[in-house]
Amino acid sequence: MTTDASDRWVYEVYGRRVESTVELPRLAGRRAPATDTTPDLTVRRGHLARTPETLERRLECVYTDSAGEVAAYRDGRTLYWLAPGVATLRVEAERVTVDPAPEATAEALGRLVTSPGLRSALSLAGAFVVHASAVATDGRAVAFTGPSGRGKSTAAAACHAAGYEVLGDDAAVLESHAGTPVVVPGVPVLETGSTTVDASGRTRPDVRPLAAVFVLEEGDRWQVTERERRCAAVDLLAASDALYAATDAARAGAALETAGALASAVPVYRLVRPRSHARLAALPDVVEATLEDVAGSAVSPRKG
Repeated sequence: MTTDASDRWVYEVYGRRVESTVELPRLAGRRAPATDTTPDLTVRRGHLARTPETLERRLECVYTDSAGEVAAYRDGRTLYWLAPGVATLRVEAERVTVDPAPEATAEALGRLVTSPGLRSALSLAGAFVVHASAVATDGRAVAFTGPSGRGKSTAAAACHAAGYEVLGDDAAVLESHAGTPVVVPGVPVLETGSTTVDASGRTRPDVRPLAAVFVLEEGDRWQVTERERRCAAVDLLAASDALYAATDAARAGAALETAGALASAVPVYRLVRPRSHARLAALPDVVEATLEDVAGSAVSPRKG
């Protein structure tokens, strides 16, 4: 796979402007002239180590996937992602350096760069990024999180089939806008989210007020239980990239403070769903019923 060094694309994702010399097929972008405005984050090609043994020095391994293939290593405020047969990434707060494997396909490379590459960069820059799918209806958003394999993408697909807008299939940035928690759309896989144009003429994804977070589990029947605030804060922190992006006590403390503030403002639920995919069509009804309860109890204080 080759790309002309002069090729540059501009994308709007996670509320940021990304300029890349690597085409990212999962995102809607445009080719950019050399005089284009300054991006928030850049993606560039470069020569990097291909194995843990050939990294600059022995680094701390902070993540390994379930197959034991893709791994992340931390070096201060820099993360290295190694994916054999795809690429090595060096991720910093404002830059992702990519060294593709000769056999890498554009699709596989794009997936690695967008997630975990862009996610990690945002986390290193201080954003609160959660490993979650997010959907929206009636101007409000909900997020589905939980360990890998719990059905985050499946939950988003079920909601999409019921008419929900998909804001992101893999990750979302949670922020506070004028005191209101919002979801900043990530990488839409099932559907491209709606967009607006800001005063500078830049196209950006719409944010949505965050109504609830559902921590997914599998079981024999539907069950929704609201988490106490302290437990909810731990749930959000565990779902975020902060645990491997935080490199000192101050950054870790800031992530914990953000998780606590979100847990105070937004209800977090443990959602047990039936293992049967045939019964998953009922998920949107479960979500709607829960959101109606949220609206009905809006004047009640959150549980501590």
